[in-house]
Amino acid sequence: MEDSQKDALVSSETAPKKKQSTPESRERVKLAVREHRKRKKSSGENIKFNGPELTKKDKIQILTEERGIKNSRVLEVCLELASLATQNLKLVENQHLFRYGVVKTRLAYEKDENASELDIPEVLGELADGNVVGELISKKELYALYDFSFAWREEASFAEFLRLRRICKTDAFLLGRDILGDDFHEKPHGVWRDFFPKLSPVGLNPGYSLEDLKRWLGAQDPVKTFNLIASRSAYKSWFARRWMVTAVCCCPSLKILLCTETRPLARDFVRHLRGTFEVHGEGTRFNWLMPEMCIKPDDGSSLILENPFDHLKLIGATVEATAMDVSSAGRRCHCLHYDDPVSNLTTANEIQRQASIDKHDLLNKLVEPGGYITMCSTPWHMEDLTAALVTRADETEDGSAKYRIDPAWTVKVDAKHKELTQLVEEDVELLFPSRLSWKFLQKEVRASKSNGYRFFRMQNLCEFLPTDLNEIKLHFDPDVLTRACIPQSAVPAGDNIISVDVAYSMSARADLTSIGIVRMHENSANEKCMCVLDIEADRLRGSELAHRLVMLTRQYNPKVVLIEQGPTSDSLRTQINLIGAKYECSVPVYFVQPSNVKNAKFLRIKELELLLSVGRLKFASSAYVDALFAELQKLDGAVSSGRKKDDRADCLSQIATTFRIYAATPNKNKTPAENEDEMEKMRKQAEKRAQYERTFGGQNYQPKAPDAPTLQQKSTDPRWATALKILPPGFRL
Repeated sequence: MEDSQKDALVSSETAPKKKQSTPESRERVKLAVREHRKRKKSSGENIKFNGPELTKKDKIQILTEERGIKNSRVLEVCLELASLATQNLKLVENQHLFRYGVVKTRLAYEKDENASELDIPEVLGELADGNVVGELISKKELYALYDFSFAWREEASFAEFLRLRRICKTDAFLLGRDILGDDFHEKPHGVWRDFFPKLSPVGLNPGYSLEDLKRWLGAQDPVKTFNLIASRSAYKSWFARRWMVTAVCCCPSLKILLCTETRPLARDFVRHLRGTFEVHGEGTRFNWLMPEMCIKPDDGSSLILENPFDHLKLIGATVEATAMDVSSAGRRCHCLHYDDPVSNLTTANEIQRQASIDKHDLLNKLVEPGGYITMCSTPWHMEDLTAALVTRADETEDGSAKYRIDPAWTVKVDAKHKELTQLVEEDVELLFPSRLSWKFLQKEVRASKSNGYRFFRMQNLCEFLPTDLNEIKLHFDPDVLTRACIPQSAVPAGDNIISVDVAYSMSARADLTSIGIVRMHENSANEKCMCVLDIEADRLRGSELAHRLVMLTRQYNPKVVLIEQGPTSDSLRTQINLIGAKYECSVPVYFVQPSNVKNAKFLRIKELELLLSVGRLKFASSAYVDALFAELQKLDGAVSSGRKKDDRADCLSQIATTFRIYAATPNKNKTPAENEDEMEKMRKQAEKRAQYERTFGGQNYQPKAPDAPTLQQKSTDPRWATALKILPPGFRL
């Protein structure tokens, strides 16, 4: 024992000492171990379709290093979708699933084979990378979303997945009908798709900056203001929400401000819009196609929408709400949408109507340059916010504003003469037959009978009416108009008057400049009467109008030329004088001060209608008659628009008002109420007389007989001397 202990002691003393490792050697060992582990992961048990579950760190490593996912939001969504897929398909979140994808892993389970042994063209890590036009993430990231979210739910190719995503960004109609299952139809919703702003994702690249966003927004649809006026229950608000979804998907950093009449309505609108992006249970088809932009129901406030894919993080949420009854305006936005901002409660009087217009103009200041203003509404009054915007759009010369009016039905040409209650189903073309059917609309007609069908005409037929239908009601009877035509040879002697209604816009949908030539005379009852000789209506520049007035003055030698005072009156007067001097013609221009009385224009035209009824307004037969009669028959007291013009009627009524040609002169000894009763009595008598003449014929036009010449005229007039020579003695005076 002692010898062995000695030998061990000697061997330990003579053995070489262990060499100390250097930092370089330790680094080499670390790299070798890492490569060994990587080879171990890529082979053997860990890569089998039923291999063990990975840690979150390993999942992220495969997705980033092998699958090429760089966007943090896409990475987060892929992890959530992988967990959901494995729960539904009874798979394991293992290396096989994250390397080869959900679809290939499920196929491997079905065939009980590894992915490497299947007929698979390529592993996902070898998928060609690059940008996809119209997308904000790379092709590899898109394929990962396709695999984890969509492909295991629907048998569709990657190309089909990209096509459906493009629909979600550009086509509100197909998004609603084909992806979200809305009751949308080619008419009217397909038409509205073409009417609303057209946004294209092309031009925005991954990681775009704020300046890129501004340039992209400015390069979109050149029309910046849109007003959709459509019947109730036609899904116009629903369609507007779908359009907002496409806008948010097209540009995640877009800011949208929504405005309704009241705060509760605004909140409900945002909740519904937010619900499209929320994932409940298995989610919708839209959730499967755009998972990176969807949220959980409990993410953030339910009163706003914040797009999780927005990387610019500008001030404010993606979608916020305000209301017309809120004192504060709101944050700046790229798109401002009004949804039924007024109602009968906010259009009852002139102060309320003007307040809503002022609020609208104030909110418009929040829209960024190049942004959009959209509105969905129905008429409530002839001077409400919607009517004001229609007028503005007609006067817009640069084409940056447009509107569309879609009533519940459109009356066919051969039934235009029928009253509302006389129409039958064959007389109209329905806007939305599957929902707004003829039976349903007739029920709405009957329900509005108590208010003179006013609500139905406004809310379903989109007509702009006054608060009280008896306030202004125009009706130029076609038979009375036809009977009022007389031949040129029957035009009585009198003074010629020229009246001009100037239109200050040259846009295609603006009003026309109308020039009316009227002969003023008296009838047998010494009442002032009017006979229209001619009317010209066209879009004329100032110099063109001045030249035309000079030519008409030379032709008709008018007593006066009436022109309403306007912003270009001084310039027009100068041009008339210059052109008049050129042709040695003096134009007797008189500028009429415009009236500030409420509904002055329509009151003037109403007086014109009464003059026609009592036979004191006649029309000399000529080419102008058809256009004038067509305009008069369309007038019903509604606001002048692209479909209903009052330019010709207005220039005629200006003469009647200026020269006080009234159907009945108010009696100063009577109260206003008594005078009004007398006027109403005269109207009824005129209607009865017109009805009698329509049935039995007749003519109540009696021009004043010329005064008999005096003896002095006889003695001085050479024509009488000639007459005395040829007339028999019994005819001489």
